[in-house]
Amino acid sequence: MMQKTKCLLLAILVSLSLTYARAQKLTQPEQQLFCFGRLVSISVDKQLYVSDTSDYFYIHVSVKNISKKDIGIDLSNSWYVLYPNQWQFSDTTMRQVIDERQIVPAEMNAKKTAEIDKKFADNALKKLAPGQSFDYYTEFNSTKPNQADMGKSKYLIVAIDGQMFFTDGRNCEQIKCNGDMNVDRELVIKCQPTWPKITEKQKIFHRK
Repeated sequence: MMQKTKCLLLAILVSLSLTYARAQKLTQPEQQLFCFGRLVSISVDKQLYVSDTSDYFYIHVSVKNISKKDIGIDLSNSWYVLYPNQWQFSDTTMRQVIDERQIVPAEMNAKKTAEIDKKFADNALKKLAPGQSFDYYTEFNSTKPNQADMGKSKYLIVAIDGQMFFTDGRNCEQIKCNGDMNVDRELVIKCQPTWPKITEKQKIFHRK
């Protein structure tokens, strides 16, 4: 009798776990892979967000440590992130007009590498264990799309810009948008009438 009860309880727990996993999958937004590097993979949600603290729209970026060692993310400069640089409506999944200005990325030379590695040794970087992720929101700090225009096109395309720096203490990696053909910096979003509000406001990174 006891064995049957244990088996029944185990079956119920498994069923509840599967139901929870399916519910999570349904509520999690679709993501677009931005890049797959040596130390990290970076993805961006294929939807925009708003906050009651500003009139801007935000993107949600997720960074995952895909290496076998602890790594550090250099967040010492508020511009050391990926951010929305330009947007436009489109009926295709490609931009029709490209007229944006991009930042000139820092040169990843011996001095810059030594600087980042020293920060890692001094525990001055955001640390990620193997398989661990870090995510943040950041804004497009200018005019956002008019909700009334969202139904007039199929897609909203957001061009991503910026740069990020990572290290495991010996190997450094710079992810950049300007001049790197290995990143997918055109975030393609299906037009939607409303955008969800950011609930984790502590994850908002404002560029100064």
